[in-house]
Amino acid sequence: PDGRSWAAASTEGLLLFSLDEALNFDPTGLELETTPAAVVEAAQSGDFGRALPMALCLNEPGLLRGCWQLVPPEHIPIAAQQVPAPYLERLLRFLGGELERSTHVHAVMLWVQQLLLAHGQQLRDRPVAFEAPLRALHKGTRLRYEELGHMCNRNLFSLDFLIDQHGQPAAEAESGEQGGDESGAGTAAA
Repeated sequence: PDGRSWAAASTEGLLLFSLDEALNFDPTGLELETTPAAVVEAAQSGDFGRALPMALCLNEPGLLRGCWQLVPPEHIPIAAQQVPAPYLERLLRFLGGELERSTHVHAVMLWVQQLLLAHGQQLRDRPVAFEAPLRALHKGTRLRYEELGHMCNRNLFSLDFLIDQHGQPAAEAESGEQGGDESGAGTAAA
């Protein structure tokens, strides 16, 4: 997607060309045991360090979504550390897309934070490789920030209105009592 690499299939096999020398193609994750059923089984048994790389290897969005959402918040730091280097860029790109679409904003942000903490040195060493996913994360974060800012402002205005409306009948009742007292005092004096 960034125009720095491409692939071609030939009779000799799959040929990968890239301007970045540090990029690695890791076909070791493609095994016969790497199936959607194996991913679901590993995730449900709590083996997130095995389930997440298999889901990333299969690259099926629904499977990956189900896998990362099953990780309890207290296990996210451990699972983030166990993400293999070849799959880090793919996971960050996926989470960038999730940030724009998902309602689980806090969970996505927890994952991003832990991935940045666990793999920060790798991100600093190869900034070109992670430029696109980090931009996607920035875009998603900015959109959610604007969305939540507008919603909070609307809620504040609604609360101010409700508070004003709640105080208004009491003020009308007080002015009605004062008006009633004045009219009653005037008739008694007459």
